[in-house]
Amino acid sequence: MKTLLAVTVISASFLMAGCASKPSAATSHEARKDLESRYSDRVNKSTKADFTEDFGPPEWCRADEVGTGETCRYYRKQGTKWMGGKKDRNHLEQYDEIFTEFDSQGVLRNIKVNAQR
Repeated sequence: MKTLLAVTVISASFLMAGCASKPSAATSHEARKDLESRYSDRVNKSTKADFTEDFGPPEWCRADEVGTGETCRYYRKQGTKWMGGKKDRNHLEQYDEIFTEFDSQGVLRNIKVNAQR
C-alpha cells in the first residue's frame, strides 16, 4: 500500500513538473520575440551580473570607443538540429544570442537579441 502511494506521488510530481515547464519556441522568429519580451524591459535597470546569471559569463566584452561603457555578447547554445536524409545530412546550431551595451556605471543601456531554431 505504501509503495503504491509512493509511486502515485512520484508520478504526479513528474506530471506537474512537465506541465509547469514552458515549451521552447519552435521557430527562430518566436524565439527572438520571446527573448525580446523577456529582456527589453530590463533596459536602464539591469546590470551585467543579471545577464551573467541567466546566460553565464559573456563570450566577450569590449570597451566603447569613447570609453563610456562596454558592449558584451552573451551566447547560449540550445542544441543541434539535423536536417536532410542519410546521404546529405546538415546540422543547424540552435542558440540564443544577446548583444548588450552597458554605460559607465554598468547599467544596461541597449540590447539586441538573436535566436536560431
